[in-house]
Amino acid sequence: MTKKNKFLLSIFGISSAVLILTITAFASISTASGYDKYKKALINTASNKKNYTANLNFRILEDGKEIFSSLNEVKNDGSDSVSTIGNIKSEISEKEIQTISQGSKTVYLGDDGKWHFFKNMGFFEGGNPFANLTPNQIKFIELLSDTLTGDTKNYVVTNGNNVSLTLSENQIPELSQFGLSSFIEIENKIAQTNNTLNINNKIIIDPVIQSFKFSATLGENNVVKDTLVTFEFTYKDENNLPHISTINSEIYFSNFGTTTPLKIDDDILKDATLNN
Repeated sequence: MTKKNKFLLSIFGISSAVLILTITAFASISTASGYDKYKKALINTASNKKNYTANLNFRILEDGKEIFSSLNEVKNDGSDSVSTIGNIKSEISEKEIQTISQGSKTVYLGDDGKWHFFKNMGFFEGGNPFANLTPNQIKFIELLSDTLTGDTKNYVVTNGNNVSLTLSENQIPELSQFGLSSFIEIENKIAQTNNTLNINNKIIIDPVIQSFKFSATLGENNVVKDTLVTFEFTYKDENNLPHISTINSEIYFSNFGTTTPLKIDDDILKDATLNN
């Protein structure tokens, strides 16, 4: 496994932990009206709104210092084209990203300044995979979310079109704590097997989520305009020294019905074919 792939796998693990935490913590308020409002708007946005611009921002801070960031703008025309422009930055590297998906073809701008074809894109080929979910699949995800009900339903706050949730350590659902610990264990095993370190250059021991904050704004026509998630967890490294990590995730939706992504024109197609 290359250094780049190890790094990306580490990012995937942490991103997955954020997703698990968000689902389990916020789904725990499934009997609250705020959750119902957000759930319906999210389903509508993900499955019915085909044309939009999404800004996706993800940051990791270690003891107050930013060690990773990923800032991306995704444009989806709702037909067959999706383009992405972004930046991924860590303590060891920084990379500009530009991709275009059109029909069955996906190209990316390489470090050499030339276009190349992506191969084996699978589930994510051609844009928004959630737009292709069947009604039964959507209902399954909805019911699974509703099943994860806990006492945190009492902490949701609804203010007009804003829905928010703030949890401290003793309010964090047990499933979330175990979910984070499980992903960290996988990260540590990958690091030890490949003689590398995690994204924060440390072996993470005994992680404990200290706080979780969720906020979302709903717009007209029952869409999600933004979703902001922040959580902090403490841990000890291999030298038994304490640390605190902060994960920030932001998603902003805009330009519903008016978004125009980049297209794979003849010049790009020719360039990608020559460099395939």
